[in-house]
Amino acid sequence: MIDPEKISISDYQYALPEDRIALFPLSKRDDSKLLYWNKGEISDRRFLELPEILNGNMLVFNNTRVIEARILFRTETGAAIEILLLEPELKSDPLIALTATSESRWRCMVGRASKWKNGSLKREAAGIQLDAEKLVEEKGTYLIKFSWTPAEKTFAEVIHEFGNIPLPPYLHRKAEKSDTERYQTVYAEKEGSVAAPTAGLHFTADIEKQLDDKGFRREFVTLHVGAGTFKPVTAAFMSEHEMHSELIDVSISFLEKLSLQDPGNTTVVGTTSLRTMESLFWLSAMLEANPEKNLQEVEVHQWLPYQNSLEDKSYTGRIQFLKNWAQSRKLDRLIFHSRLLIMPGYKVRSCGGIITNFHQPSSTLLLL
Repeated sequence: MIDPEKISISDYQYALPEDRIALFPLSKRDDSKLLYWNKGEISDRRFLELPEILNGNMLVFNNTRVIEARILFRTETGAAIEILLLEPELKSDPLIALTATSESRWRCMVGRASKWKNGSLKREAAGIQLDAEKLVEEKGTYLIKFSWTPAEKTFAEVIHEFGNIPLPPYLHRKAEKSDTERYQTVYAEKEGSVAAPTAGLHFTADIEKQLDDKGFRREFVTLHVGAGTFKPVTAAFMSEHEMHSELIDVSISFLEKLSLQDPGNTTVVGTTSLRTMESLFWLSAMLEANPEKNLQEVEVHQWLPYQNSLEDKSYTGRIQFLKNWAQSRKLDRLIFHSRLLIMPGYKVRSCGGIITNFHQPSSTLLLL
């Protein structure tokens, strides 16, 4: 068996010429190429053929919505400072932070941070004045306090005025107006991501209807994608890599359906959906071992699956326990954080298929 901690990231490098990266998407979402792998057989298809070749009876999507998380400021000397929102200060639901008025605190990445000496950065437009104050640095990120006037404006309104959609860095281009909607899935609903769950970008209303007509059930989970999804693995071995934490939100009604579902008949859309589905298994195991804990006290750790052999329950059995645990506490949603790292050596329990995008060299997504 592969020891995941000893995996060398050099084995997951490949040459990727820049001219093989599409800077702009096709105008027709479902006209993209589709590489289809089924029991060792590989064929070239188009995404619009998906309803014809898909197996099972359930699809699980990540319905997160990308926020305008990239904000550009200039210092008094004219230096450009780029701030990328990562997550609210208290790791709460981003929706709470986005509806805040007067001020909001976020953990951020800061481009050219050395040029930002002291004091606050300011921008003004459309009758809004926005101030950014650097508070604390931790592991290469910064806690930033944003404050603005008029104070009754929400933070969502403020970043809509000053922010841009944070496109993947490998595109090497500035965001355009069309990206505001095109870099969203057609089913995006819950604001909070700094990157799109890109496998879902190829779905259209027509494909959804065809899937409905064929009897597929479409279910939704939420994982707010963090900037870590773009981060290449720089450590020589995976044992030295620290996985990023992301917020997961699932409803108890979804768990009820999942507890009755044969995992082999489930297809997940995207790596974030798979990480969500697998994280539920490990969350269940952690809560069963520590029933007195609440969701704020647990986080699915990246190495938990590789240090723990939990074969005492099937996937549906684990979901059944999780559903009962939540209902006993009168919860209608489970909101928790996960650092789950899926790579060679991991046993997938939650599904029989995945729809996923092309992935960068030396990335945790490629390892998955």
